Amino acid sequence: QRIADEEDRVAWKALWRNSSRAAKLKGGLLGWDLARYVALCRWGYAAGYLTQEEAWKRIDAAVKDLQKAYTSWEELGLAYCI
Repeated sequence: QRIADEEDRVAWKALWRNSSRAAKLKGGLLGWDLARYVALCRWGYAAGYLTQEEAWKRIDAAVKDLQKAYTSWEELGLAYCI
């Protein structure tokens, strides 16, 4: 099936082009996903959907997963940018 939207097509091409780099990272693309998750928790708190305690509980769990997946901020940053 063809991807009709040009923006989606560009995003998929970039993901495909960088997939070999992501595969070499211990955590793969998890860095982007969890960094986005942390941002969503922060926005959820700011919008009143989460209490501060709920947001931190979720963020702390994501941070633990990030620490297991990456050995440095540099490695996390690379995964995030891929």
